[in-house]
Amino acid sequence: MKNEPLSIKRSELHPESLLRIATAIETAATLDELLLLALNEFVQGLDVSMCGVLLLDPTGETISLVSTFPPRVSLPPPLPLRDFPLVRQSLQQRQAHQISDVTTLSGQSNRSAETMYLLRMLSEARIRSLLIIPLVAQDQVIGALAFATIDQVRQFDEKEVYVARLMASQLAAAITSFRMIEEAARREAELATLNDIAAAVTSSLDPREIYHLVMEKINQFFHVDAGSLLMLDEETGELVFVMTLEEGQEKLVGLRVPPGLGIVGDVARTQQYAIVHDPEQDARFYRQVSEGIGYNVQSILCVPIVVKGRTIGVIELLNKRTGHFTEEEAIRLTRMAATIGIALENAHLFQQVSTVRDRFEAIVNSTSDGILMADMRGVVVTGNPAAARIFHRSREALIGCRLAELIEELMNKALVVEEPPWLNEGAPHRVIEMELSEGAVRYLRHTILPVRDTAGMQIGSLALFEDIAKERELARLRDD
Repeated sequence: MKNEPLSIKRSELHPESLLRIATAIETAATLDELLLLALNEFVQGLDVSMCGVLLLDPTGETISLVSTFPPRVSLPPPLPLRDFPLVRQSLQQRQAHQISDVTTLSGQSNRSAETMYLLRMLSEARIRSLLIIPLVAQDQVIGALAFATIDQVRQFDEKEVYVARLMASQLAAAITSFRMIEEAARREAELATLNDIAAAVTSSLDPREIYHLVMEKINQFFHVDAGSLLMLDEETGELVFVMTLEEGQEKLVGLRVPPGLGIVGDVARTQQYAIVHDPEQDARFYRQVSEGIGYNVQSILCVPIVVKGRTIGVIELLNKRTGHFTEEEAIRLTRMAATIGIALENAHLFQQVSTVRDRFEAIVNSTSDGILMADMRGVVVTGNPAAARIFHRSREALIGCRLAELIEELMNKALVVEEPPWLNEGAPHRVIEMELSEGAVRYLRHTILPVRDTAGMQIGSLALFEDIAKERELARLRDD
């Protein structure tokens, strides 16, 4: 009867195999272990030569063979799904699809280079028949389960397809569950890495130390042989290697890449990440860098560091130790680069502010005039050594005092306090001259000026105390 497959007996569904699959799902510690155990059962359950799992990338544009049984030493790189219409159609329609004889496909015309590569790979593995089952979980197609025979043409019947779909359903649910757990673990590790980087940025003023720790953490997180941090020189447009770590050793520091050259230059210009599985075949590959140090580049993941829409650098990772760089990793590194970029930008701005502050303090401390700066509440926030001598207090003792009270105290000790008309006529600020009864400084000219920010808003006051002893002496000599 034609409808017989729809009323399959439970004994025909290989319950022992399904039970072993369930046990594998329950006991597997990692996704790789799960796939290996499950595929082993699938091969036995359908009596096929080979079984494999193909997973879609997050965008659904590429598909990757992630596991096989029997296990393969190496797996092919991700392939564009658009170049494999049979697989794409099976996933879109969520229906099983089988190819009775793979060898008949190679003779068809209008095949893309990617399709011919896949057919050549199947031919080298001596695969003759294929059964492709979509992996669907939570109403999302996540990939495909493929069953294959070697050197033997086989037509899978409806019962076998039914069993394969049951296996695929269990596997898809398990993969989704493992992905959620692994995603949570990766997210936790990502946050821990970013926390370590943020702690290093805020605790160190040495740029080289910051760059070293950033790349050390990134290399460890993504399991790569080497990684580089390049910062953009805004004056020349060149990308400068500020840190390259290979096995913990620093290299290439100070090397410059001309504007727009190399994969790093293209990523910096487009602000789009790049995954390169075969750099030698990529026209953008800038060989002068790797050839200069004799380094063999096998794969590249490069992402831009963008802050407020502006590229400030790039992160380049080389030679992933396990498998290939994935779209998921590119998205993850891009997200991390944005956070790292803000931290590096803040560190750079802090260093600039520190430099300006140090220069300002050097100038203020070297002048013989007393200077006190107060906030909008009139409380002294800083002062120089000259001011400390005038008020007979340490600089630390001056900070926190009210400026008005200090000036009033000074005037109360003065023998003479006057406001010279020639200094105050038309002047926007009150100028006072006083003669003190004691201290190294006997004659002072005092004024208070507003301190404004870049927007013109007043943020405090600057009190100046100028030693005019020489000016008074010259005036006396002139009068004499």
